[in-house]
Amino acid sequence: MLGVLAFVGQARRLGLTLSEIAEIAAQRRTGAAPCVHVRALLEQKATDLAAMLGAVRVILRSWPKHQGRHAAVCPHIEAKGGDVRWKDTRSALTARSARKS
Repeated sequence: MLGVLAFVGQARRLGLTLSEIAEIAAQRRTGAAPCVHVRALLEQKATDLAAMLGAVRVILRSWPKHQGRHAAVCPHIEAKGGDVRWKDTRSALTARSARKS
């Protein structure tokens, strides 16, 4: 049981959803090795993260250009932030809140 809990914790840290984890566990309970399925999920996650990182880098590089521009909330994100989206509803790790200056 502790091994399953450790697997769930690590899978969540890797960004897998509870639904994906349940599917993996169900495959294992049938006696099948779910490793091929897990690899496909993690490869997709890596692709999604690379795209998201690229979008973040574009925003950061364009930061000075959008300074002072009118926006509903943040011109930096509104100018480029909507270009890349997750391919599914996987949850991301919670980001730390920025400190107020």
